[in-house]
Formats: sequence, structure tokens, C-alpha cells
Amino acid sequence: MNAPVVLVGGAERAQSYRHYTPSDASLGDYALVSVTAERAGLYASTTRTVAFDAPDWLEERHRAAARVEATALAATEAAAAGNLDETAPNTAGDVFDAIREAYDAVGYPDEWRNHHQGGAAGFAGREWIATPESDEPVHRSMAYAWNPTVQGAKSEDTHLVAADRTETLTKTGQWPTHEVEPVAVDRIATEPVELHAPVIR
Repeated sequence: MNAPVVLVGGAERAQSYRHYTPSDASLGDYALVSVTAERAGLYASTTRTVAFDAPDWLEERHRAAARVEATALAATEAAAAGNLDETAPNTAGDVFDAIREAYDAVGYPDEWRNHHQGGAAGFAGREWIATPESDEPVHRSMAYAWNPTVQGAKSEDTHLVAADRTETLTKTGQWPTHEVEPVAVDRIATEPVELHAPVIR
């Protein structure tokens, strides 16, 4: 595999920057590690959190970001199904609207302004990035990588959304997960999903 993106943010830098470019700063209490890997022309992105002396707020903020990711995934499934029915929401902009509603619901209404939220993946780290005006269609049998952030916390995996299943492509079985419920947003299911949890040492 090639890794065109490897970002490591320690406690101080992860709270100040959403893309923590390489530096010689010490990690401190915890670290976020974000990687985009490519093999045979296909890309996948993921972020993992490791805490050595976790700040009191880390788990709550990570849970909030994970609920936004779960909502983005549910909205993606709904939009992809909507492409079978032209009257239903079916664009990246529709997914972005759900993401923005999710940030409001988890108590961080302006966090979406601090970093892009992700989008379609596969033949690039992001084939497109969702914005409020995005009109790119959301299809089934395609990979999506959503990466919401809440100051100092991030939740990111790459998921295949197909007609018969949604599969986490960046799940290895060697990292803890937790059940996360999407925010209740019109037109999307609120079935809990398994997303990656921080490792608290």
C-alpha cells in the first residue's frame, strides 16, 4: 500500500488544527492518527485515537463526532436509495444537510465550518467533497469516507454502501468499536452502527 496522507496530531495540535501536518511537536496526552492509503488504484481513509492520559472531554467529543459520522452514513444510504426514486433526496448536498443537522443535535452547531466533512471515495482519497451546494449524485456500490471533527476529536472510516449491505472497509477487527446511534433526521434510519472508539490507556 501507498499512504499519500499520514497526519499525526498530538493533544495540543489536534485541538488547534483539523489537518495536523507533520511536525516534531510531542504528542502529549493523546494523539489522532489520520491515514489515507492506496492499493491498486483504490483509496481508503481512516482516523484512530489513542489516549495516554485522556482529557476529561475526549470521549464526549469523540462520541459527538461519531454520531455525526453515523448520521452521514445513514443519510448516504438514504440518498443512494433515493436515486432509485427521483422524488427522494439523492445528492451530496442532501447528505451535507443531514451532517449539519447532526452537529446541531449533538451540541456543536458550528463545528462543520472548521473542516470539510468528507464525501465519495474510491479512485481518490475523495472523489468529491460534500458541501451545502453539492449536486453530485449519491449512488450505491460506492465507497464513502466521512470525517466529522469536534475540537480535538475526529471520527473517520471508509464505508462501502451497496444495495444489500453497508460495510466498513477500514475495519480490521483489532481496534475497539462502540455502537453509535445516528441523530434523528428526516428521511434517514436511526439504526445504530459500529464505529471505531478511542483507545484509552
